[in-house]
Amino acid sequence: MKKLPIIVLVLVISVIGFFGFVAYRVSHGELFRSGSSIRVYDNDSKYEFNARYPSDLTEKLQRFLDARLRTKFFTTDHIDEDLTLDDSTRILVWNSPGKIVIRLSKWENSTQSCTRIRQLAEELRYRLSE
Repeated sequence: MKKLPIIVLVLVISVIGFFGFVAYRVSHGELFRSGSSIRVYDNDSKYEFNARYPSDLTEKLQRFLDARLRTKFFTTDHIDEDLTLDDSTRILVWNSPGKIVIRLSKWENSTQSCTRIRQLAEELRYRLSE
């Protein structure tokens, strides 16, 4: 009889843990392979591309970005850096499995740089929607 409360407690903790795990995976789009979530913020001072996607696409996305930007920045799973590209474009990149944010200050970059990053973001949007 003394073991019954312990068994019930372990069972309750297991059920709560399982549902917590499922809720986390669903909210990050990793359990049921939900589509990508893409947001673009564009105002007078900044341009920001924010995307959540299935984490198994991370490596493919990183290879695309390295090829498109002609860099080798995307060699690890997690990036949180202010990058300067070969054309002096400065962008802030946060990247982790299933999420990427690219932020560009319009005051620090030329019109050509802003156009280049916008085009890159459109290509990313297209690739994530395939």
